[in-house]
Amino acid sequence: MPQKISLRVLLAVQFAAQVVGIVGLVGYLSYSSGQQAVRGLATQLTNSTAERVHDRLNDFLTNAQTVLALNHRALEGQSLMPENFQQAKEHFIETSELYDEFTSMGFGYANGESVAAGWDKYGIFTAAGTRVFGETIYSRSTAHQVYRLNEQGEPVELLKTIPGYDPRQIIWYETAITSGEQTWSPIFPFALASFACILAVDPHYDNDQLQGVAFVTILLDDISRFLNTVDFSPNGQVFIVERSGDLVATSSLEQAYVATGTVDHRQLTRVNAARSQDALTQATMAALVQQGEALDTLEQLTFQFTNELPVADNADNPRSDLQGRQHYFANVSPYQDDYGLDWLIVTVVPESDFMGAIHANVRRTAWICGLALIGAIGSGLWTSRRITRSLLRLTRATQDFSQGKPIQPLEPTRIQEVTTLSEAFQQMVEARRQAVQLQQNYKQDLEQQVTEKTAALQKSTAQLQAAQRIAQVGSWELDISTQKVTWSDELFRIAGRHPEHAALDASDILEIVHPEDREDLHQAVETAIADGTPYEVEHRITWPDGTIRHVVSRGEAFYSDQDRDQNQVIKLAGTTADISNRKQIEALLQESKQRYEALAETAPVGIFLHDAEDTCIYVNDRYCQITGLTSEAAKGQGWQQGLHPDDRERIIAEWERSVHEKYSFQLEYRYQHPDGTVKWVYTQSAVEKNVDGQVIGYVGIITDITELKQAEAAMRRYEGIVSATPDGISLVDSNYIYRIVNQTYLDRTGQVYEEIVDHSVSDLLGEAVFISQVKPQLDRCLAGEVVQYEDWFDYSN
Repeated sequence: MPQKISLRVLLAVQFAAQVVGIVGLVGYLSYSSGQQAVRGLATQLTNSTAERVHDRLNDFLTNAQTVLALNHRALEGQSLMPENFQQAKEHFIETSELYDEFTSMGFGYANGESVAAGWDKYGIFTAAGTRVFGETIYSRSTAHQVYRLNEQGEPVELLKTIPGYDPRQIIWYETAITSGEQTWSPIFPFALASFACILAVDPHYDNDQLQGVAFVTILLDDISRFLNTVDFSPNGQVFIVERSGDLVATSSLEQAYVATGTVDHRQLTRVNAARSQDALTQATMAALVQQGEALDTLEQLTFQFTNELPVADNADNPRSDLQGRQHYFANVSPYQDDYGLDWLIVTVVPESDFMGAIHANVRRTAWICGLALIGAIGSGLWTSRRITRSLLRLTRATQDFSQGKPIQPLEPTRIQEVTTLSEAFQQMVEARRQAVQLQQNYKQDLEQQVTEKTAALQKSTAQLQAAQRIAQVGSWELDISTQKVTWSDELFRIAGRHPEHAALDASDILEIVHPEDREDLHQAVETAIADGTPYEVEHRITWPDGTIRHVVSRGEAFYSDQDRDQNQVIKLAGTTADISNRKQIEALLQESKQRYEALAETAPVGIFLHDAEDTCIYVNDRYCQITGLTSEAAKGQGWQQGLHPDDRERIIAEWERSVHEKYSFQLEYRYQHPDGTVKWVYTQSAVEKNVDGQVIGYVGIITDITELKQAEAAMRRYEGIVSATPDGISLVDSNYIYRIVNQTYLDRTGQVYEEIVDHSVSDLLGEAVFISQVKPQLDRCLAGEVVQYEDWFDYSN
């Protein structure tokens, strides 16, 4: 007969086996599922962190390009004129106060001058957080001078003088000129201190002539500080690299560069992420390379890796929790913008940040399993008597939990297995409570983000209003159905009205427009409503006090989504810019042009103008009288047709050579009129250049010297008669200068014609002989006396 087994032993063994099996299985499954959940959560965290960094970095960098765009609009609208240095200075000081996240902003002129304003955030020149201003004005000094600004934005203290500073020699200026449009510079050493920076740049041209380059400066350390504020994991890290692998910025605050040298020769050594001093950065970059993806074509990548970081030197080291072999989760996503930036954002999180609680739970479960096993063996029988009652209580509590009812505290039991199950149930209840708390925390965090976004929107609105005020551009919107018009504050100022006036409608707007311009604006608006055609109209407006202002209005039609197919316009929106200053300048230029033309037409000499392509574009009436050509016939290359046939080829060749080599033209030649009359002329021309030294044309005068040539011919005939006599003859003026000598005189003195004529008598005879022997006789002769005398002279030859 089989041996009987004691119920007590059977229950004890059964309970022990169940406890060990169930707890072990639950612990394993909990650990396994927890590990999988953690890895999924880690992947989601790295992805969401990369997206959050991308969005906030984009906001940060886009602001720099927005500032440039606003400056560009101000320059194009001529509300900011770079040649007005004081205006440019005030503009950048005022604008920089609104954007304290940037180191500096300003304008580098094409002649090497510059103006900039910003914040000394790192105490380069003075106390950190101080506003500063820098300028290079060649009329004062060739050095760049940096000043401290007071609270009113006024320079009050010279902080530093930097000799030989020329923005044209710096790579950001060259990048802007090469690009020809708004873009980013490469990363390069900051000229004023040992920092690395990147600049948003925008070249400005006026009539295709470079005026200079506007810029906004961002230090790489500012980007690293921004990354350091991203809170997503206790030991996680975010860093940004270029496609080459060089570090741009990192949340570990490691410097991504080594800047050496002086202001005259600053050098920058970039740190490649694969050779970073930060062990986690270096390990992550090595793991990324092992993925086999080329950095220059990488778009998006999520991967995991295991690495053993070196032991930290001390407990205060931020990487002391990561020493030893660890598993990591990483995400690589690109950051690109419309202005040429192409970076990679790398996010890495250690598994230990998530698995610590799970490992602790496994150890705790193991201890509980051991205690339960001992209790099951020692109290099997006792447990069998009470197990039903204890399980019933636990069952009721479970039902209450599933139905969402309040859970009453479970009465304690001495049965280990039931106790373990009760504890597991309590942990589940606690987990649910924590989940509810987590949901509440998430809701609060979401509300906080909404608050921050609202504040950011309010700040952007204030910046937009400031930008409109600076650029003198107002915005408006017309509701087609109600005919109500909404204006920005700046547009009220442009129109000379107060923003608190009653609501405006379309008829009110036409009343503001000058009566002579109303029909043009009305027709443009009606066409936009009917056809959806954008418009741009220059017109005048009248202030309440009668002042006339010139503006340019631009408008565009907008459709509702459901009415787009039917071309149903629901509103017009646009801008109005004050161009009164430009109109005043245009009037002054027209007045100056008319004054110049009147002066040219009354000049006693002929005046001509050629453009940079050597095309004659203007001649005055005196020019036509001298050359015998009409104004239209002389323009273009027609002036060449009036040249005397014997002079034409020579004069054209000499003129073209002076144009090619850009030197002044001075020559005597002849014009032949249509009736055969020949006129001798003397022409002088000069090269006309702009402020940048570029040739923009040629201006010249033409003088009629026909009578002078006739007199010279008569003089030559007289000289011929004189030269035929056997006596030496000379003509000396009242200044004792030889004017005429005959050949006999030259032969006797042993001189050539050029050595005597236009030279003084003292040059020929010597000063001593002239004073003592010749001058007294010449003075008697000049006084009207006929003088005859004999003397000996030694000539220089």
